[in-house]
Amino acid sequence: MSGSNRDDFTPNNKRIMAERVSWKCSFPGCGRNTVGPHSDDPTKRINNGIAAHIHAAASGGPRYNPQMTPEERKHISNGIWMCRDHGNLIDTDYTVYSASTLLDWKAQAEKELQIALNYQLKSL
Repeated sequence: MSGSNRDDFTPNNKRIMAERVSWKCSFPGCGRNTVGPHSDDPTKRINNGIAAHIHAAASGGPRYNPQMTPEERKHISNGIWMCRDHGNLIDTDYTVYSASTLLDWKAQAEKELQIALNYQLKSL
């Protein structure tokens, strides 16, 4: 945590979350790439993605679950990788985008990439 009452993801968990979906937004039908080259510096990249909490990182946040421990709130299983637009949308209209919906989306996005990866390996 960074001096707040939020149970934030570690940088490593954010990276793994993004890599598990090939740095693409997990919002159904989006699939927007969220990482790419920086236009002015070949040693830098641009990351336009966000590791969104499925259950809020702090009390009062969207889909907050008081039954969760701080460790559970910041665990990778409580996160979904999204583009910034969809990450903001799910937290703004959180009654439509429930925790169960986000868990389903996360599982689907990861499964689709796992199938694609397995298919690519079989076709070598």
